[in-house]
Amino acid sequence: MSYETEEQQVEAIKLWWKNNATSVFTGVLIGLIAVFGWRYWDNHRNMIAAEASALFEQLVISVDKGQDQIAIQQVKTLQDNYKSTPYASFANLMEAKRLLAKNDITGAKKALQQVIDQAPEIAFKTIAVLRLARIQISSKDLQAATQLLVQYPPDKAFKAEYAALRGDIENAKGNIEAARQAYQEALNGKVGQADLIKLKLDNLPPAS
Repeated sequence: MSYETEEQQVEAIKLWWKNNATSVFTGVLIGLIAVFGWRYWDNHRNMIAAEASALFEQLVISVDKGQDQIAIQQVKTLQDNYKSTPYASFANLMEAKRLLAKNDITGAKKALQQVIDQAPEIAFKTIAVLRLARIQISSKDLQAATQLLVQYPPDKAFKAEYAALRGDIENAKGNIEAARQAYQEALNGKVGQADLIKLKLDNLPPAS
């Protein structure tokens, strides 16, 4: 439709605005809510992460200083109030380390199992599996360690670490050739602490 005069154009605009003002305002309002709502949520999330990070740093200091009661409360706070952040899993890993230093094997296992059960990130789960398996091997609970490694198979980044633990299990069982293969697999995969794994491999009895 064409308009012959500016007055007709103005009247047409007024009419359109009258008929569409509500929907226009609603659309603008929804857009503003979405933008500012996201910004609020993003800021809130960053604030929560910063709080959790600061509390975890305090936990590390408490554990290093042997302040057990303070550390216990800090772990609980991170678990209860910051479970949506990675620091809840960090806290459980730190708690397991603290308990293991106190020779509380049962408590350390429980803390690591909690990470395995609850951590949303696969890396945290895998680290907890490796640490729990090492405790089980040290406790001569070889069947539990074997089942754990099978139940939670590694991704590519941790295959060498798993192989090293399988070597420890087979060595403890007296399966020397199986241990030798597992240790060599770990070394081929660029395992961490390669010097230690090489030493374990070299200390195996010679092949019969």
